[in-house]
Amino acid sequence: MFLFFLSPFWFACNNTGNSQKSIEQTQEKKFNSATIDFNPENYREDEIVFYNLFSPVEFTYLVTEKTAYYNSLLINPINNITKYNSSDKYAINTGIYGADLSYLWMFNQEQQAMSYRAAIQRLSDLLDIPREFVDFTYLMAENHAQEFDSLIDVAKKSYASADNFLRQTGRPHAAGLILLGGWIETLYIATNLYDQPDLVLLSRIALQRYSLNSIYSLLTKYQNRVDIKEYLLLLKKLKKVYDSHDIQLPPEMLVVDTLAKKIELRSHADKVMTKEQYKEIQLTTNQIRNALIQ
Repeated sequence: MFLFFLSPFWFACNNTGNSQKSIEQTQEKKFNSATIDFNPENYREDEIVFYNLFSPVEFTYLVTEKTAYYNSLLINPINNITKYNSSDKYAINTGIYGADLSYLWMFNQEQQAMSYRAAIQRLSDLLDIPREFVDFTYLMAENHAQEFDSLIDVAKKSYASADNFLRQTGRPHAAGLILLGGWIETLYIATNLYDQPDLVLLSRIALQRYSLNSIYSLLTKYQNRVDIKEYLLLLKKLKKVYDSHDIQLPPEMLVVDTLAKKIELRSHADKVMTKEQYKEIQLTTNQIRNALIQ
């Protein structure tokens, strides 16, 4: 469910016929936006993840100008749901199937999307998340499908509501696991879209270092749980890749659009990472993701 809540990462490409209009609207909004320097210490962990999503312009460009095509092998098989038998797996794969649902919507795979929506509903039921809450989230997202800022707002409110509900029912870690599943699946799909990603995609993948650090910090609050320790070890492998190669866009290159609540590049770097570094991120992400869907 959760990266379905974060569907702006993918939803920008759901209707490429409106791509030029989206670009013009986004450019106009950006012109009127107020920006401030980015300092990760000024934001909560979950805020950084939300602020770090692909923008409509960036991802519409990636799909319409490149050769992206729907690949059913990139999503978690629907029949894997029968293997999940713990609340942690329910939470993680709720997020994973949410990212997959957004990917299916992006390429207009409506029939298959219905099956993934049913899977998300099933996992949400197993997590005892009220069905009315899930249905309301779908309705809000569908009503604002072409409005990036509104979708971000829906995502934030949905996360806050889910987090509050899970805390009240004694499962404060579950929202973090939904976030983990959705984020890692989105990164997995992003790093497997193209054999040779361009600077736009590489820049956003480099920016995910901030999201990675935020999710890691969020989950360390629950590291006394054995399962959380295992997931932290997996994330530590990816952190090591980013840290060892110093793959990042430094804060001084970034600004925060305070109106759109979006991290933007102040300027484009000539070189973000080498092909070998990209492949290492891709390989490590694949390993983590495959462990999460088992």
